[in-house]
Amino acid sequence: MTNAKEVGKGLSAANLVALQSLRVIRRRHNDKVWRTEATADLKKRRRESSEPLFPKGRKSASKKEKEEFQEHVIDQAVNSLVEKYLLAGLISGDWNPDGKEPLPEHPNSRKKFSQATGISEGHLRQIEEGKTDFTLDDLIACARAGDMDIATFLTPALEDLESTEYFPLEPINPRVGQIYIFEWLMWLRGYRKLPGQNEDNFIKFTSEPHPLMTSFDDSRKSRWQDEVDRERILIEESKVYVGHLINDGQDSNPFSAERTPFEKPRPPRTQVSDAARILLIQATLITATQLKKLFLTREKGKLTLKSSRWVKRFAFVRNSVSAITSLLMKLGK
Repeated sequence: MTNAKEVGKGLSAANLVALQSLRVIRRRHNDKVWRTEATADLKKRRRESSEPLFPKGRKSASKKEKEEFQEHVIDQAVNSLVEKYLLAGLISGDWNPDGKEPLPEHPNSRKKFSQATGISEGHLRQIEEGKTDFTLDDLIACARAGDMDIATFLTPALEDLESTEYFPLEPINPRVGQIYIFEWLMWLRGYRKLPGQNEDNFIKFTSEPHPLMTSFDDSRKSRWQDEVDRERILIEESKVYVGHLINDGQDSNPFSAERTPFEKPRPPRTQVSDAARILLIQATLITATQLKKLFLTREKGKLTLKSSRWVKRFAFVRNSVSAITSLLMKLGK
């Protein structure tokens, strides 16, 4: 990784990747703060100006024309605003509007981002300075505010993807200290197990619902068999359990998905019914499971048998995605 030296200072490789994504999001958010304030100043000056708001011969201008400005006008207003803040001593630095330097940090940038994420300014500062690790709540809040999915938030930067072969990882299993970058990306998307994981269990445990646990009883080394059986029955009787649908011998189109949902007109928005919600969960789980099988499973037997299994699993994925799309379109989503 680009910042591999910092790993030894207390930050893991995954936290460094998340920190890089936070910097990207904060940069975009900072630019937005500058542009928002500059646009507000432009609107204020236009309201106070004695110049006509629209060309001669026109009696009125549309609301959109009155509120919008061309990009270069906003850029000039941003540059003027930054220079104003520099002269007033509200920000420091050597910034040149004719150069290609990024905009300096707005005095209210961190405060506004803190409000957008719900993370306190103090904690946000510690994260940005690498003094503390990301919590799961921090990661989700930052990804949400930055319009970024969790997998992308944990994807290494462009420079690392192009130049780094391995992702430094320190699992419990000491025999594996690093994995290939592409393996990390495939694991993030659920297409591959991490080193040391059991493939069959990886497919099983990531494609079935888990029972709710309110406590962890460590008073004995193992549970009684009747407890294990009771938990298994609870899982298999769940409405969202799809274990009976993911075997190779089952119907590859269990939800009777329509082949061309995009050809149908968009229906009016409706509430998600309980049945539709369950179907969406099932279809999502079965799609993820079959994708794992496509990428992970090492097939055995004759070539024709391998081909048949692959085609059937691909049909599972295609039909499940079609079912998800069809349901979402019917719900107006």
